[in-house]
Amino acid sequence: MDQINDVLKWICLFVLLWNAYFIFFNKGIPNLGSAKAIRSKVVQEFIEHMKKTQNTAPIIYDIGCGYGYVTRDLARSMPNAKIIGIEVNKISYWRAIITSKIVGIKNTHYINKNFHDVDLSNADGLYMFLLGRLMGQIRGKLEQDLKKGTIVISNKFAINGDWQPLKIIDVTTIAPSQKTIYIYER
Repeated sequence: MDQINDVLKWICLFVLLWNAYFIFFNKGIPNLGSAKAIRSKVVQEFIEHMKKTQNTAPIIYDIGCGYGYVTRDLARSMPNAKIIGIEVNKISYWRAIITSKIVGIKNTHYINKNFHDVDLSNADGLYMFLLGRLMGQIRGKLEQDLKKGTIVISNKFAINGDWQPLKIIDVTTIAPSQKTIYIYER
């Protein structure tokens, strides 16, 4: 019985520390990566849009980029693009930078700020996988900053208000919470 209590004590301590990490370092937001199938579809959609608009050197932002999986996938597939990840969590931010350097990706740039504090007016494309509660906050920022014609792709959550998606794409993935991407044009 004492062993069970010891195990439970360590589990509780881990859960408390894990929650403290998200509260203090990640503004209460968990770091969830986009599923590989979602990332592949997002890259494909950005490539198709940039070909259609004949933009050979786009600037694409990933809001809440986490460890930078989407930014690196985009950078590999679009070597003439400038891919900018915005991440509020310092640990995730540094991991994204270090991983990009280790694998030799040169067209990524990371910003360690809240997305509300970053000017997005030069964006040709924007990707986000944010919690549903943040989607209401982002709409005003997008309407204020983005120029006409900017493609916006959201994983899982639709943008609230009068934003109507150009496409809603269901993606087959093993991630149970990630099945749909929403594509908009400002």
